[in-house]
Amino acid sequence: MADLLAREITVAAGGQSLFAAIEHAPAGSKFYLLAGQHSGGFCMDRSASLRGENGATILAPRGAAALRIEDDGISFHADNITFSSGINSDGGGLCVRGGGSVRLRDCVFEGNRARRKGGGIFVNSGMLTLERCVFNGNYAAIAGALMLDGTAIADLSRCQFRSNRASIGGSVVVHEGAQAVFKLCSWLGNGSPDGAEVLRVSGSASRAPTVSLQFCDIDAGDLLSGPQFGGAVVIANSKLPSGWRDGPFEDRGGNTYGKS
Repeated sequence: MADLLAREITVAAGGQSLFAAIEHAPAGSKFYLLAGQHSGGFCMDRSASLRGENGATILAPRGAAALRIEDDGISFHADNITFSSGINSDGGGLCVRGGGSVRLRDCVFEGNRARRKGGGIFVNSGMLTLERCVFNGNYAAIAGALMLDGTAIADLSRCQFRSNRASIGGSVVVHEGAQAVFKLCSWLGNGSPDGAEVLRVSGSASRAPTVSLQFCDIDAGDLLSGPQFGGAVVIANSKLPSGWRDGPFEDRGGNTYGKS
């Protein structure tokens, strides 16, 4: 019944306007965020769609993720929004722990930090779909831009990873039983402090992640499958660093490699 009452709501920038609008709206409502800074730091407890005017930013308060999703079954959509300045244990820009569905288009994750995993986004269950999203200048101990853990399933197309940093897994880590498909995605200037890993695929004794890269472009950095338990990595029609020629993945053809 709640979805039958869903409506469209325009949200002005500043203060707690976004939180108040979502708190008082029925599940399934649509929100149009006007240009400017919108205070984040709260947990989405119902399905909703957010669409931003050019320049709309969800800015995290000190010591919190820009946005959190923790309930099962939530459907969350966001378009044309920047998630910035989040600082959280996991997922500085967006932390997803529920088993719902998250779809982001034309969004930017910039300048977020995680003390543990996933500087830009952390997901440990449910379905994540990203289209034309940009991860720029995020940092974490593990996975500077994106951490997919547990039973998360992710589909990314035309996304860009720029200048993300982590102690382990400079930009992306796919862990445990997570599954990820990257199509037409690009990596530029990412890495760990020693300039090594850009992508880590790491399983456990009982579960192995799966990763597919199709028509992707990676400028530098290593692929690590492991170190103790690896995963299944399949790559086709992609531009890869020279060090990947004998890498731990299945070459499906059409790949080219940089100069040694």
